[in-house]
Amino acid sequence: MEWPNEIGLVFMPGLDGTGLTYGPLQEKMPANTQATVVSYPTDRILSYQELVQYAYRQLPENKPVVLIAESFSGPIAITLASSFPSNIRGVIFCATFARSPHPILFRTTKYLPLSMLFRLPVPDTLLYFLCGERMFSERLIPLFRQIERLVKPEVVAHRIRMLSGVDVVKGLRKLHMPCCYIQAVHDMIVPARCVLPFKQNLSNLVVKRVEGPHGILQAQPEECSQIIMGFVSSLTP
Repeated sequence: MEWPNEIGLVFMPGLDGTGLTYGPLQEKMPANTQATVVSYPTDRILSYQELVQYAYRQLPENKPVVLIAESFSGPIAITLASSFPSNIRGVIFCATFARSPHPILFRTTKYLPLSMLFRLPVPDTLLYFLCGERMFSERLIPLFRQIERLVKPEVVAHRIRMLSGVDVVKGLRKLHMPCCYIQAVHDMIVPARCVLPFKQNLSNLVVKRVEGPHGILQAQPEECSQIIMGFVSSLTP
């Protein structure tokens, strides 16, 4: 299996910011795939705008790319693609949002000692609930435990609190390149309604529904890799 053209991929990570979550997907991509994995600091607190700049500095120069934005990185990718579109040929959004998925819930987090809570291991029962079926849990929980040891609790807490006020729908209206949205059918974190702003504001949008939990790229890497390759194949380098 060969990569279809000279367009590269830029993987933008979820809340953890490590980029490690893309491991299962990369294993299913062709060997000649040209991919850049963006990472965010695991020990520094940055605003969304600072994260946009941090991601921008990691983009390949003078090379056509497609952004793949997972969960937390959706708003970052929207801002990035609407501000610096010169070499971005398309965006693939995965189980993500353009405005806060749970604004009231996330607003209450400012009253909670999240940093202290995240110093404790997340209970397996909660992870099983979020991951859904057992086969998905067996794939995702070991990866989550690895990431849990790398990212400082105060960084995770800050990123969760940031979600209460995020709203980049205006940025969606500036995206004129082709876009794809991979929606996890059994997502317990990002509600199905979060795809609506994408449908309402992106004329070049294709939506693909895939059976699985929020971590859909990790749970169904083979199916998602086929969607990604099909999308990139349709683009002109």
